[in-house]
Amino acid sequence: MKPQEDFVYFAYLDILGYKEYLSADIKNTSLEFKEKLVEASSVLNSINSAHYHHKEISDSIFIHSASVCLLEFLATVKKIFNHYLNCKLLLRGGISYSKHFENNSMTYSLALTEAYILESQHAIYPRVLIHSTIIDTVRNFADGGESRYLLELLDSKMVCVDGSLYFLNTIDDGCWDEYYNTVKDLYLKNKKDIDKNSNLRMKYIWLHYYIFSKKPKSIRKAIFIENMQMLSN
Repeated sequence: MKPQEDFVYFAYLDILGYKEYLSADIKNTSLEFKEKLVEASSVLNSINSAHYHHKEISDSIFIHSASVCLLEFLATVKKIFNHYLNCKLLLRGGISYSKHFENNSMTYSLALTEAYILESQHAIYPRVLIHSTIIDTVRNFADGGESRYLLELLDSKMVCVDGSLYFLNTIDDGCWDEYYNTVKDLYLKNKKDIDKNSNLRMKYIWLHYYIFSKKPKSIRKAIFIENMQMLSN
């Protein structure tokens, strides 16, 4: 399903922990975070600039397209999310479908605003929410007799449901093991800081649950975040 005229698919992505990483570089007089950012953002060089427009400003990544279909756009955002994860950086974001206008001097974008609201007010965890209007549009096509878009979306297994929210499924059988190892390493390396920050710990608990909800039956891996327990010596 390609966008209508003047409409775009728009993703707003935020790098979690950006300020803390900067502070660590200042404290340690290093460029470790800068080097990690350069490595992570290199994934954007592989995106076809004829069909996508993207910007990186501070901790934010903007990417939109007026020409690719929905499944291709979702796959591109998944690729970006997983590349940043492999570089040990967690993203949170929102994907919208709305009007967008941009020239050399200004941007007027309902799509950007809707994606930003999804990320900043609703995503909470390291995930990319998908605006309900996107799913509603696909369902409306199906109700009108064009069911192929809905069938393609269902077959792709790229959308998960969490209550009334939709989010991009960034895990598949091919990347599950690497996903697990990366998040486990991140958690164990920073366990002390994570466990004393309730908001940060909840983000990792959600991510931990999500990973195991997608675990292939053939893989046996142990949990790495302990459940609640009674006080002991």
